[in-house]
Amino acid sequence: MTTHHPIVAEYLHRLHEETADLPVEERAELVSSIAEHITTALAEITDPQEADIQAVLDRLGPPAAIATEARRQSSGAPVTRTRPGALEWGGVAMLGVGSYLLPIIGTAAGLVMIALSPWWTARQKLAAAAISLTGLVLVPLVGMGLFLVSSSTYQEQSPVPIESVFSPSHRP
Repeated sequence: MTTHHPIVAEYLHRLHEETADLPVEERAELVSSIAEHITTALAEITDPQEADIQAVLDRLGPPAAIATEARRQSSGAPVTRTRPGALEWGGVAMLGVGSYLLPIIGTAAGLVMIALSPWWTARQKLAAAAISLTGLVLVPLVGMGLFLVSSSTYQEQSPVPIESVFSPSHRP
């Protein structure tokens, strides 16, 4: 019997959920170690039944107890993933709407809010900065380019006297 049994899979899933605040490497090592222990214990039993599997899991203890002990022995800072709050939503709003209403101030405020937030990862913060600053620089450059192209292609024509426009010999 391996860790593919539904009871074992549920147990390992609960353990994985209970240890969500551990550093990723420690969490993966713990779940892998427990899965290996279960597989070894079940391999020693000839034709394990559901009661045997449950007995092995009961000897290990509940996933919450294992997670508590793992937290106590953890070498790293716990991973804290809270729900987005005012700082996160404010940063998104300032980048989204504030960038158009107050182009420089809105973008700067949004980037500062996102940079200060513990919720965003470094990669997400970098992406927000790159997208925002690209828009802040690209829009004026495109505008200037269009202005220069349109002004260089404009050909001044000599004005047509108003009398000639209304004369019967002038036809458009």
